[in-house]
Amino acid sequence: MTRPPPDQDPNRKPPAQGGFGHQPQGGYAAPPPQGGYGPGMVNSPQQSQTSTTAKIVTAVIAVLAIGGVILAFVLVNRTPAPSAVVQGDDAALNALAQECFDGTMSACDDLWSMSPVDSDYESYGDTCGGRIAAEDVDRRFCVDIF
Repeated sequence: MTRPPPDQDPNRKPPAQGGFGHQPQGGYAAPPPQGGYGPGMVNSPQQSQTSTTAKIVTAVIAVLAIGGVILAFVLVNRTPAPSAVVQGDDAALNALAQECFDGTMSACDDLWSMSPVDSDYESYGDTCGGRIAAEDVDRRFCVDIF
C-alpha cells in the first residue's frame, strides 16, 4: 500500500501550535518583541518616558518654589524709600537721622527715643525716616515694622 501525500491523508493530525517542543517555522526562536524590550528588561520605552516626564515636572515645581520663596523674601524685606533726611543743630542726632535714612532701622528708633519731644528729629525717627505714616506706626519700633 502506498502512502498518500500528507495534505491528503485523512488520518494525519495537523501539527501542534505552540506548546512544548514546538519551533516556529524556519527553526529559529521567536524574535524579541518590538523595541527590543522583553521580559526581564529594566525599563520599557513607556516607563522611560514617564520617568523623564516626572523629572521634568519635578524640576519645574522646584524652580517655581524657589522663585516663590525669593519673591516672598523680596516683598517682605522691601523697605519703602525714605523721605529727605532731617538735619538740625545736633551732630549726634544728625548722624542718627542719616543712618535712619540709609536704612538702619535701629537708628530710627534711637533717633525717636533720644530727640526732643515734638521735634523734627522725633517725627523722622517715629516714621522710620518717612517710610511709614505716623498713624500706621501704632507704638511699634521700626526694627519690628521693617
